[in-house]
Amino acid sequence: MNVEKEIQDRIIAAANSLYEQGGRAVFPKVDTVRKEARANMNDVSEVMKFWRAKQMARPEPVVVHVPDTVAQAGHAALVMLWQSAQELSNNALRAAQKSWEADRQAADLLSQEMADAYDARTLELDAAQAQINELHTSVTQALNEKSQLQMQIEQMRLELSAAKMAADNQVSQLQTQHRSEVDALNRAMDSEKARRLEEVQLQRDDLNENTQKAVSERDQFRAEIAQLKAQAQASENQARVQRESDLERLKQAEALHNESQHVAAMAREAAAELRGQLVAMKTQMSDVLQIIASRQTSQVSDTTHDPLPGIEENASNVGG
Repeated sequence: MNVEKEIQDRIIAAANSLYEQGGRAVFPKVDTVRKEARANMNDVSEVMKFWRAKQMARPEPVVVHVPDTVAQAGHAALVMLWQSAQELSNNALRAAQKSWEADRQAADLLSQEMADAYDARTLELDAAQAQINELHTSVTQALNEKSQLQMQIEQMRLELSAAKMAADNQVSQLQTQHRSEVDALNRAMDSEKARRLEEVQLQRDDLNENTQKAVSERDQFRAEIAQLKAQAQASENQARVQRESDLERLKQAEALHNESQHVAAMAREAAAELRGQLVAMKTQMSDVLQIIASRQTSQVSDTTHDPLPGIEENASNVGG
């Protein structure tokens, strides 16, 4: 047999196993052995012929030829022996015929099984070929779809790459623009800060100058107020002296009893005039204090302390 030893052993083992499972009543079919042994049909067919022939082999009588010594022993005995040998020969021939008939039937059965197996195998191959064709069609369709998907993916990749590049460029431009705007804003803020600092410095210098001026004016106002107070005090003293003199003259007028009414009226008028002068001086002092307060409010409005702390007090004293 032109079958590898390993494959042959596997087929024989499968045939023995199936033959034992069937109770040694019927030889297993070639296709069943092929499926069990997982071998091709040609190898299984060749090995199964050998296996079946081996299973059908039985010890048979052997044809015996009459030797010459027996012929010499006696004609009668030779005839009897020859008849026996003839019968043995016929029996051997009949046994050979039976064996040949059994082999022929086994060969016919094997041929029929091989034909059935071939037909089944053909149907299986046709079904497998149909499945292969369907699979080939499906694979071709899948490959086409895959190719289209790859083209779409490549197109999307190119679009994404272009979009990413455009986005990167836009981001770079925005970053550059943002940096420029930030730099411009920083410069503007620095300029505005410097301008505001300069304005604050100028305002502070002006405030210091106004404060010094207000202090100087306050001192001048205090001096003027002191002078006015002194003048008012002098006027008041003079008015008091005048009143005292008038009273003295009045006493003298009363004492004289002869002083005319005209002199008394003049004295009263003089006293009234002095009182009017005193009221006018008080009014003038009040107006001066109001002017000073107005100047203080307009010139030193943003300071936290009173630049003329003693003016109102002095004015109150003068008013009193």
